[in-house]
Amino acid sequence: MSSTDDIRTQLALYILNYANGVYKIHKTTRAGATTSLVLACLILGIPVLILEPTNRIITQTVIADVKAISEKKDAIIIHVPSNFKCKLNKKMIKDNPDYGDFDFLPLPTKCAGDDEHPPCEYYEECPVTEIQRAEEFDVLCITYDKLVAIIKTAEMFPYSHYTDILEKIDKQVGVVILDEVHGLQYDKTSEINLFENDDKFASKFLDKIKKANKSDVNKFVILENVISNYQETINTNAINAAAQQLKNQFLFRNLENGNWFNYKHTRKAENTEFKDFFCQKEKYNPYKHEFETISIDQDNVTIESVAELMDLTAIRHEYNISMDEITAVFRILNTVTNKELIVKARKISEENKDDTLDFNIVAINNDFKKHISKFLQGMQYNKLNISGCDKKVTTTKIIFLTTATFGSYDYSQLFHPNTEIEDIIFGENGDPLRTNNNHYLFYDTKSFTSRGKYSVYNQRYEIRESCIDIMNIFGPEKCIIFCRNKDEYILFKDLFDEHYKDVEQKPFVTYYRSSESIGVKSHYRVGIHIGLAHIPSDSHDLSCDTVEESRILAEEQMHGDTWQAASRPKDPSGKEPSISIFLGVTERDVRNLSSWGVGRKPEIIPPEKKGMKKGVNVHIEGEKISAPIIIDTRDWEETLIMSVVCKYGLYSSPQTIEYYECNNLMNNSVKDELSVNSKADLLTNFFSDVKTQVKRKNRTFSKKDKILDEKIMHQHLSGDKNVYYHSSSRMTEYIMFESESEIHIGKLKLFFDTNNLPYAIEKLNNKYRVWIFSRKVNSLQAQLFGYNILKAVKFKTNGKNMECTMYPNTVKPKKKGSTEDLIQLPFGKHSQILHYGQFIDDFEMDIGIVDIMENDIYNTFKVQGLGKVLSMFRATNQQNEKVEA
Repeated sequence: MSSTDDIRTQLALYILNYANGVYKIHKTTRAGATTSLVLACLILGIPVLILEPTNRIITQTVIADVKAISEKKDAIIIHVPSNFKCKLNKKMIKDNPDYGDFDFLPLPTKCAGDDEHPPCEYYEECPVTEIQRAEEFDVLCITYDKLVAIIKTAEMFPYSHYTDILEKIDKQVGVVILDEVHGLQYDKTSEINLFENDDKFASKFLDKIKKANKSDVNKFVILENVISNYQETINTNAINAAAQQLKNQFLFRNLENGNWFNYKHTRKAENTEFKDFFCQKEKYNPYKHEFETISIDQDNVTIESVAELMDLTAIRHEYNISMDEITAVFRILNTVTNKELIVKARKISEENKDDTLDFNIVAINNDFKKHISKFLQGMQYNKLNISGCDKKVTTTKIIFLTTATFGSYDYSQLFHPNTEIEDIIFGENGDPLRTNNNHYLFYDTKSFTSRGKYSVYNQRYEIRESCIDIMNIFGPEKCIIFCRNKDEYILFKDLFDEHYKDVEQKPFVTYYRSSESIGVKSHYRVGIHIGLAHIPSDSHDLSCDTVEESRILAEEQMHGDTWQAASRPKDPSGKEPSISIFLGVTERDVRNLSSWGVGRKPEIIPPEKKGMKKGVNVHIEGEKISAPIIIDTRDWEETLIMSVVCKYGLYSSPQTIEYYECNNLMNNSVKDELSVNSKADLLTNFFSDVKTQVKRKNRTFSKKDKILDEKIMHQHLSGDKNVYYHSSSRMTEYIMFESESEIHIGKLKLFFDTNNLPYAIEKLNNKYRVWIFSRKVNSLQAQLFGYNILKAVKFKTNGKNMECTMYPNTVKPKKKGSTEDLIQLPFGKHSQILHYGQFIDDFEMDIGIVDIMENDIYNTFKVQGLGKVLSMFRATNQQNEKVEA
């Protein structure tokens, strides 16, 4: 299929044809919106810039998808990678792995060279220089961090190749896509612990740097000034006063009554030791080809400090400098370059007393959003000449903000004042391929606590066994497991590595907010979630004016991070079913985190009584995005059974599940087999003696019953007449279950497959029917057999909200003129039969005949039960754990 035939590409072309400004693209996860917009740009000949949070998303999703789908095989797609991909930097890291721990590395040379100096020896092959070598491009991919680094370096070195990159973007790009843009909602921060020995840490580190300076003629003068400034900063009266205010706040409040979370845990403090100027230094300027005295100020202190840090790292062992001290410099730089700092209190014990408080200094990286905003404003009203398929046009650059998890952040503040951002829904309900129709979520009846008996750590073995239950069904190699954080990731990875140590295929274990949890492809179709992506509730105290705003923002981030991870198993084509099973997550949380749309706002409802849990509602003011199917199960056994039903459904080959077997059904009921090659065969063999009525055009029924003869059968098969028959009779050769729910019929199919019961599944209009054919039997016994099946699969047998109806539904003689027991004759023109995973009209199949009188199997039977099967399995594991201990 051509990419232009894809509904998503058509949507993107439609959007680009009228777009002229800034837009938010609302969509579900894995909808293909970003890829489709890029393909549309290629078709229209518009160079496009894509900004992503990680290089992994660029390489594994954007570039891979575009190259695979695009019909423009000569498209120039350039990825501006991290400086860690520089060939010289890679060689340097290989020689000294310490450099791999740096937050970032500068480029070691002027890559392209100049009139006096040749280019780098790797210039023609290095991925970092690809953007320099290309005169033009179709697609340019950069991370947000890399873009900010390019802008900052270009400001410092206006003659560098970074300036050339920005000029190329400015002149060539017609469309800018900010993908996974929800990440801009949250501030980038650096935290430093204010332990009592922090001053000692700074003093000792400063002494080591001074010794290195004496030995090497002030080679590290910038670092000496930075660490000295940091030492002064953490000892200022402003910092100490902020910490004391927090102490006093909690000293006079009864925190034992749970009041800790009712107050902000931060105080702002002016950086009274902020320096515009640090020092001067003699340095060779490769762009001017001479040594010069440069001033180290706020504009260049970071990059110049890192240059010194690289030299210091090479000789660190001579001065007993640790890598913890080296890497601490990156956080220290963020602290000393901020005019305003934040002191944050945290509890370090379970007792809620003021003397258990500890304090961090937090620095917000305000420069990051400032440079993103500066770039966007520069692009916003720029004009661009582009060559389309057959004409040249002038257009304003178009900017798209895309994500499946838009929060409450006001993105207009990144653009020129009075910028209006238009909301666009990408296709019907933001889900053009209806992917969420095939994505099933399962919740739990309990929640994990942060400490105590029901904490994740104390429940780790029970959690492991629940995960193993799931993996025993689907296979560990087909499952991806998400943990709440890195610590729990290590805990469970070790537990699963130990359990599967002798098995080649293992589950993939990761954690929320990892590179595997957002924006990347996944071949896994079963996701297991151990809790939610909760962050500390006070995480946003530093950037919010009120406690309520901070708590809502933390909840909002949890929803987004969890939903992004939960969508990794989803098939982006919407064809293959996928499931996500949440352990320790209740229904309300699952419904909240999977509800998205325009104007989404979480609401936190305080607990009614002490000890009760807070409530959270999600309100959506505008158009809603499609939601996955949330399955309501009553217990763990039902969850496992329904997960198999949803994952494999009607269209799979027979699936069985061991604890869905009945003790007296297996291998004792199938007595005959009938070969049929048409729907007429089925009618002839099982319904030739039934009494029928024909439905007239005025929707009334014929008054007299007729035996199904050849004429009526022909009318039924040709669709000329709607023929009905009476389900009430003293004897019957069938049992039929009917439902509009594919899931309910799938559950019955799983039960029949597990117990080797033969069946035929029919689709008639909007209903599904499952037929069991039997030797002629009393209708009362057939009815009892059918009810036992409904009970075995835990379906209701009467009352409202029944999962399906069953026939024969009555054994009483019909009243004269009654139509209550009439059901439409099966296998007519508008009916199809499920055969090898497809509903078809023409078929050849063998149908087994059941003898429900044999051994009185109609009378009673019981499901074997999950508890018995798994208790033996768990007892063996627990015994092994005791032996190991």
